[in-house]
Amino acid sequence: MGKKADDSDAAEDRESPLNKLTVWVNMPPGCALVCQKSLAVDLKHPGSKKTDVKISSQGDELLLEIEAVNLSTLRAALNTYIRMINMCSTIIPVNQ
Repeated sequence: MGKKADDSDAAEDRESPLNKLTVWVNMPPGCALVCQKSLAVDLKHPGSKKTDVKISSQGDELLLEIEAVNLSTLRAALNTYIRMINMCSTIIPVNQ
């Protein structure tokens, strides 16, 4: 007979962030810091405890770091933040 999966092991796997992604995004000149500050508002009030997102900037590059409990959650967080970063890179140069 095969070994049965233990429910406590599955719950433990869901609670520990095993999936990590680091993305550097080149931004238009002067946009990285403004975008970082804009997105920081969302980071103060996370919608889910399944992800941990950090955003920083260096020069004209934005660093996005995401940790998630599973790949689906990681992909969803990545899609959300990439869309917001894209919005920032489109709107900020128009307003400068």
